[in-house]
Amino acid sequence: MLITNARVRRLLFALIVGVAALNIDNPARAQSSAQTASAESIDFEIPAQPVSSALSDFARQARVQFLLFTEGLQTVEANAVVGSYPIQEALDLLLAGTGLKGSYSPESGVIIDRISDADTTAAPPATVVEEGPAEQDVSDGLEALVEEVVVTGSRIRGAQNASPIVSISREEIDLAGFATVEQVIEKLPQNFGGGASLDTLTDTANDTNVVGGNVGNLAGGTSVNLRGLGASSTLVLVDGRRLSPSGFGSSFTNVSSIPVTAIERVDILTDGASAVYGSDAIGGVVNFVLREQYDGAETRVRYGQDGNGDLSDVLVGLSLGSIRDSGSLLFIYEYQDSGHLAYTDRAFTSSSDLRGLGGTDRRRLGGSPANIEAAGQLWAIPAGQDGRSLTAADFPTDASGAPLSPPNRFDDRSLGDVLPSLKRHSAIFRLLHTFGTTELFADARLSTQETIWRRNFTPIDIEVTDANPYFVDPSNSGLTSVLVQSYALDNELGAQVNTGEIDSFGAVSGLRFDAGGDWRGELVLNWAKDDQETTPNLVLDRTALAAAVNPAGPNPDPATVFNPFGDDPDTNAAIIDSLVDHSPPRESASENEIRSLGLNFEGSVFELPGGLARLAAGAEIRGEQLIAIRNVDNAGEVRSDLERDVTSAYAELFLPLAGRSNRLPGIERLELSLATRYEHYSDVGDSVNPKLGVVWSPAAALTFRGTYGRSFKAPSLLDLDVERSSANLAVYFPQSFVDIGAVPFPMIGLSGNNDKLEPEKATTWTAGVEWRPAGSEATLLNLTYFDVDLDDRIALPLTSFINSDDPRFAALVNRNPTLTEIAALVNSSGWLNPGGASEDDLLSGAVSAAIVDGRLNNLARSVVTGVELELRHRFDTSIGVFDARFDGQYIFNFERALLDSDPLLEEVDTYGRPIDFRARAGLIWRRGGWSLSTFLNYTDDYTDRLSEPNRAIASWTTWDLGLAYRSGRGQGVFANTRLVLTVQNALDEDPPFVNTPAGLGYDSYNADPEGRVFALEIAKEW
Repeated sequence: MLITNARVRRLLFALIVGVAALNIDNPARAQSSAQTASAESIDFEIPAQPVSSALSDFARQARVQFLLFTEGLQTVEANAVVGSYPIQEALDLLLAGTGLKGSYSPESGVIIDRISDADTTAAPPATVVEEGPAEQDVSDGLEALVEEVVVTGSRIRGAQNASPIVSISREEIDLAGFATVEQVIEKLPQNFGGGASLDTLTDTANDTNVVGGNVGNLAGGTSVNLRGLGASSTLVLVDGRRLSPSGFGSSFTNVSSIPVTAIERVDILTDGASAVYGSDAIGGVVNFVLREQYDGAETRVRYGQDGNGDLSDVLVGLSLGSIRDSGSLLFIYEYQDSGHLAYTDRAFTSSSDLRGLGGTDRRRLGGSPANIEAAGQLWAIPAGQDGRSLTAADFPTDASGAPLSPPNRFDDRSLGDVLPSLKRHSAIFRLLHTFGTTELFADARLSTQETIWRRNFTPIDIEVTDANPYFVDPSNSGLTSVLVQSYALDNELGAQVNTGEIDSFGAVSGLRFDAGGDWRGELVLNWAKDDQETTPNLVLDRTALAAAVNPAGPNPDPATVFNPFGDDPDTNAAIIDSLVDHSPPRESASENEIRSLGLNFEGSVFELPGGLARLAAGAEIRGEQLIAIRNVDNAGEVRSDLERDVTSAYAELFLPLAGRSNRLPGIERLELSLATRYEHYSDVGDSVNPKLGVVWSPAAALTFRGTYGRSFKAPSLLDLDVERSSANLAVYFPQSFVDIGAVPFPMIGLSGNNDKLEPEKATTWTAGVEWRPAGSEATLLNLTYFDVDLDDRIALPLTSFINSDDPRFAALVNRNPTLTEIAALVNSSGWLNPGGASEDDLLSGAVSAAIVDGRLNNLARSVVTGVELELRHRFDTSIGVFDARFDGQYIFNFERALLDSDPLLEEVDTYGRPIDFRARAGLIWRRGGWSLSTFLNYTDDYTDRLSEPNRAIASWTTWDLGLAYRSGRGQGVFANTRLVLTVQNALDEDPPFVNTPAGLGYDSYNADPEGRVFALEIAKEW
């Protein structure tokens, strides 16, 4: 068991004593401070908007929590509140005429209730929605029984985060036509597509050329990769809690299991946050905030179709909820069924011969017909014949005897898919029960996904002897065996069909309780698991193939022999069937699991001139486990079963130094936030990560903010696994190795994993300015500069042992190892001695050999700098309300070095690396129940450095359109109904051509192949 009872008892006792000590000196202090806070005025800038979002803005600006909403609420637009008011007065203005009333107390927070009929007659009129339904349903997100107003990136209720945060609302997800979380993520300017996705699942050949591309995505998961620092450097949360890692190496977090139907909003914190959340939060944090409570029933159906009729998508969602005074229940289910997209469905993916698109012929040598390697030369097997009567005369030569015909080539795009088909079931169950001031909560998540994709069988080399009745020596030099190079089995076996399965589970339960004064506590258990498995429909039996090609005994029957010399299947069907294992074992699988117990407290600790200082503190124990299984072509199962424990403690302090009560000219507000987190890993040791944040407003409309901190990422469990002999080798290279230009000494080269790895470490800082014009209800400009310096990166330092004598790698070469060190390697399971050198000489010291460490090491470095820009503006006109927004990222530097001592090399704006400028801009118009939206997605041009000469890759601009109507409440078939029609990539812009080494024709990490996609969604509440 990863979490022991003794550790739990010690943790609980230490935290309870610590929090009690914070309040024991003055029992009345918290109550007095709360009363003062209740009476003082606060600056509010809340535009007229649906009540749900207005209350969310109110909570954050007032730094209060909503404790209770009643059931059955029906709402209209809330009023604008702009100016300085006490909390209760501002709440009254906000809800005037809405049919709701709110009461505030420091102990209970804000309680929202419905006004009785008698009270309603005396209420002032509410803001009227022009020409809208009599009662507009804006209940999404309103029915929350408990909403802890904690901003992503902080554990303190109501604290304004000094880090940059971008939020994507439920409405924008609907209007943009996003059917999956993957579609939401890929449109983020801050996200780089290097990692796991459906676009990259079927073409892993590009991974080696793309930073962060090789993540062990077995079955169609989706990762987030902020700043391009790697999917494992972005922390993904659901409602502020960790998900299980995913993939063969635990190197990404799969977000495809999260149903879009359940999302209330997505918060993207683009700053290091290990001081708050621990490992992985280097590039940033993505927090999926789920719908918490709902009263009623809603059905959602969406159908999508691309403009060419090649790709379809069906999504069905169901929400069932009930809210009572004592708590709430919520069940959400989502089903998705998407078809596959074949390579041949798009011109830019239909062939790996890219010459027709202006590129290079990327077809590999071989095929059917294949080539014969004989007498040191490559001979093309003639096309249009069955291989039964080939002779040397059928292979033309020049005067020197060299073959005239160019080698045959194989196009591995003919049978495969660029996108897999997908079926997914996802369900979420949420329970909340209140008794007094204590809340019991429990959540359960389940998702099962199946992806199916086709690909061409990998061509194989076949050695053919003269025992084969169809044997031919094209060199006519008397050979008794030849090598048929890269023979393609497509004609005999067809496409290989791969089935990937992902099962994701999660369960959270806990208590929130009063801890004295305004202190709140939370005890929470979190469990999450992600299982992935990939299974091919056919596995080739290479032993049976060798026997069928080279039969034993004299005068074999040609009908029983496999013939690899033709370009058309000419082998007996029964023989072909015998080459296949029809019941293949799992090709590969992974099981990732985490279990944690955490105890957290938050409340005020003392009073400052600018307000109440607040503290959040807590501790957590977490267990992580990985089971990784690899089984290819019946070669036997290679299994890793790994686990570790993590113990952590954190503290976060919010200090309002200046505010309304003590502001000075040039200092309207000044706030500091200090956070630190200690984590101990049972396998890699300790890490302490601090963070400092500053928020300063010299004027009401202007705010400056900045952060400085340290973040880290622990090595994955698989990176530390040195027990797998297949992945951890010690190979002896003799002195003669110098003949090919290598080091002038015998050596033992180590390759594979490394149990001495340490965490990667990053220094991050941001500086930003926020401008909200005085008197403006909905105008915002946010500009943020970011800088991430990540060192001790885990990487393979040597691409070849030939480079071992380079002075750069001196730290990796042990020229005088001890005999004990030599013996440990010679006797290891990964020992290889291909030259057959005397091991006795090595063990006795008669032959000395250096040890060259080519394993994973903490040697690399990355530096990323740039700016983010966020613009928001809402304006009213006689024809409706318009909301304009812009989100963009410009990267100044994306620099990397293989070794810390190497100079940094600039890689931004090159293939396989992040592009300098990406942006998404939108405009939404609303009038009554109608809304119309348009979004522009822009990816800047960049350079393909892998082609000779280098090639320019064009920019890519696409437009998304959305039209929605929402009916009012009432009776009838169309009451309580929302219709949304969307068109993604409305102009059907093909992605820019890229001469990829794998012959794909476009950059799957920065573009998608779908083209124009129409979608219609109907949602109805019952």
